[in-house]
Amino acid sequence: MEVINSIKQILGLSSESIPQQSVEVRTVRVALGYMKEHIKRRTADSRHVRERINASKGMERWHLWNEKRDIGSDARDCLLAYGCLRGRPYMTIEAKCALGNEPSPSSVLVYIHSFLGREGPEAESWTKEKVKAWLKRPEPVGIPSKAEVAA
Repeated sequence: MEVINSIKQILGLSSESIPQQSVEVRTVRVALGYMKEHIKRRTADSRHVRERINASKGMERWHLWNEKRDIGSDARDCLLAYGCLRGRPYMTIEAKCALGNEPSPSSVLVYIHSFLGREGPEAESWTKEKVKAWLKRPEPVGIPSKAEVAA
């Protein structure tokens, strides 16, 4: 904050001419750009590994499949972090998710902090609890059980 104020003084700008939020938005925008590039790289890596899988056999093929799964998991976490930073609801990104395959809030938060940095008001606002709340799915609305009806 002091750095921003000193830059404003040096340039002779008033506090109204540069809103404080513009610095944070620019930081998020830059982070989103880097995230897009990372996702594109991981997609290209996945395609390359897929070509190698098709040309391999035996244990090498098994190891390559494990490498491709790791790349996919990495890309998923980065995509979720990207959507989270853009303010998209989790349900619009992953409408369906199998039980036991839920994303880890810690993994998503690692990507948010790795692209935003760990300091600054924007980065500090992202906590594990905030990501966990973003990833929370609404309870399914269904037919009440017999025990609920009897009560």
